[in-house]
Amino acid sequence: MSKKVSSRLGAKNWPSSVLVLAVGVFFTVTTLLILLVVKMSDPSVLPINKVVVSGKLQHLQKSELRSIVRSGLGGRGFFRVNVNEIQDLLMEQPWIDEAVVRRVWKDTLLINIKEQIAVAVWGKGAFLNTVGEIFRPETPSKISGLVRFTGPEGFEQVMLEHYGLITNKLSNTSIVIAEVVLSDRGSWTLITSDRKELIFGKQFLSQRLERFLVGYHKNLSAQWAGVRRVDLRYSNGLAIATDILL
Repeated sequence: MSKKVSSRLGAKNWPSSVLVLAVGVFFTVTTLLILLVVKMSDPSVLPINKVVVSGKLQHLQKSELRSIVRSGLGGRGFFRVNVNEIQDLLMEQPWIDEAVVRRVWKDTLLINIKEQIAVAVWGKGAFLNTVGEIFRPETPSKISGLVRFTGPEGFEQVMLEHYGLITNKLSNTSIVIAEVVLSDRGSWTLITSDRKELIFGKQFLSQRLERFLVGYHKNLSAQWAGVRRVDLRYSNGLAIATDILL
């Protein structure tokens, strides 16, 4: 087939009526899309009717969380909801460690909450979480069995690490630590659940703990009920204050 014939076969002359129809369809579709976008930007379109809260909650109420979420919606519908803003609003609650917010077609917000885990009481009305961060609930909860930390802010993680070391070392004894005190000068004192004091001072905490355990397992455990205070700030020994004569 010659180039001249193939050129004629490939050429098409569209009627003007077809071109007008195509242009009309294009503008119609474009107009409809614009109207759709404008309509979807209306906050009243597809309102959020359901806020579903999930997660293992002990210190938070689902009804309160739903109220917080609805207050943050500001009347915005499904397409206008900013899930990041809702998440930030939830994260302002001290008991929330993690919040995940997502939309589910066509009128639902799913909220998954992970609560803070309190591992210690910090000062008055505050707690430490598992990574040694302070959080302060507006209404302090009473959680039994938590150790109390008293010390200068900025040493939370150090105190938590030392507490883990201490409790591990004491695991083969009947001693339970109720309070860890770190003074502004860096001196450590432990208070047991039966209100006995273990004074370690500023230095050699690990070595002094080992020395205490040697003395405890050797003969102190038998007399432990009468002990009030053990002072380990000596270089080669310890001093014991008792209610009875050892």
